[in-house]
Amino acid sequence: MSVEAVTEKLAEVSVSSYILSPGSSTPELAEEDSKVSQLLELLDEYEQLANDSMRLNYVKGFQDLSRANYNGTKRHGVDSFDLRPYRACTIVANDGELVVIDRLEAQNEREKQRKVSEKKDRDKRANEDEMKEDQNEIVKGEQITSGGKEHKQVDDGIVESTSVSTSTGELRNRKSKVKDTQSKVTVDFESKESSKDPTRKTQTYKNPINQFGGLVPYQLRTAQDHFKRALADSVKVINLQQRILALIEEIET
Repeated sequence: MSVEAVTEKLAEVSVSSYILSPGSSTPELAEEDSKVSQLLELLDEYEQLANDSMRLNYVKGFQDLSRANYNGTKRHGVDSFDLRPYRACTIVANDGELVVIDRLEAQNEREKQRKVSEKKDRDKRANEDEMKEDQNEIVKGEQITSGGKEHKQVDDGIVESTSVSTSTGELRNRKSKVKDTQSKVTVDFESKESSKDPTRKTQTYKNPINQFGGLVPYQLRTAQDHFKRALADSVKVINLQQRILALIEEIET
């Protein structure tokens, strides 16, 4: 529905001639006045959106698309589309009014939050492991100190045997540390491998611009942004049309 058609509809409203008269002070006319004022505001919003924002976004989108075809090594158009079936990244839902739902953006936001939470968990586990290692070192130091005091109270032969046992204990501790380190590396690797499958499953929606390759001209990305905004403006225009027509019917009845 064009602006001219809406203007013609507005011209057919019969109450506008006496609503603006000086003696129009009844509640019915006051209600009609508010509806006409609301209608004029909607028409102004409709005209600005259709003639400025939406039109400019479409124009800039096609301009950037032509620049991408001119500067790039290959053309980006219908002939280069990937026609294999895939889930739509953007849909328009009807919930009383039309609403644009960007599934890809929602998926990326969920993925970002998941990575942040995983990083926090890894940092927390690393801090706990460091605290445990520090506590173990303190306990070992206390044991060595107490062992040294006992050595002074016995003869040299026993001291030598005790020192040998202490050295073997340290060797055992080193081996246990190596085993602990290897087990930690194994756990981290297994956790990373296990986290790959859920990540792949959640990535249901893919950016359509990737069908033209991983490295595309930046003009193509700006064209995509302009067309996204133009789609959102188009949905707003349709919603405004429905509101304008419904308000005109209320005024005429």
